[in-house]
Amino acid sequence: MYLPEDAPWLAGFEAELLGFPNARHDDQVDSAVQFLQWAAERAGYAIPIVGAIIFSRPRECPW
Repeated sequence: MYLPEDAPWLAGFEAELLGFPNARHDDQVDSAVQFLQWAAERAGYAIPIVGAIIFSRPRECPW
């Protein structure tokens, strides 16, 4: 998933993604997964959700 580096909402979104499933909130994670499933279905792919989804950051993480 590509994200804009200068978006004002990026830090909160990444914190929620990287803190999942132990973060206090998971609304954005739920929305992101639902969108990815929808996009994959429209493209003719199936995304089996059978385990944790791991997001990695190519640049240095501030925490």
